[in-house]
Amino acid sequence: MTALVLTAHGSADRGSAANAQAVAAGVRRMRPGIDVRVAFCEINRPNLIDVLDGCSGEAVVTPLLLADATMPASISRPDRAVRSQSPCATGRSARRRRPSGVGAG
Repeated sequence: MTALVLTAHGSADRGSAANAQAVAAGVRRMRPGIDVRVAFCEINRPNLIDVLDGCSGEAVVTPLLLADATMPASISRPDRAVRSQSPCATGRSARRRRPSGVGAG
């Protein structure tokens, strides 16, 4: 089964991850036959690489951007900002992309 991975940026705001999970739960209720998962680019868990590694088949990765999000973690909580490059930005997830789909560059 193809998984739908809703990928949020991540936030130090505790409610952010809960909101992403709530959106995923709503999609699951509307489409019970779809394997809906949530991933985060930074701060929160699980990260995108771990979610993709847990998928047994193909995955469709889509951004999940909530309009009322708080400031980016590097501004709101510089002490918790991720200093390394995010797998969402570096193309490390390219190995899971479909060959006929989007390229890594």
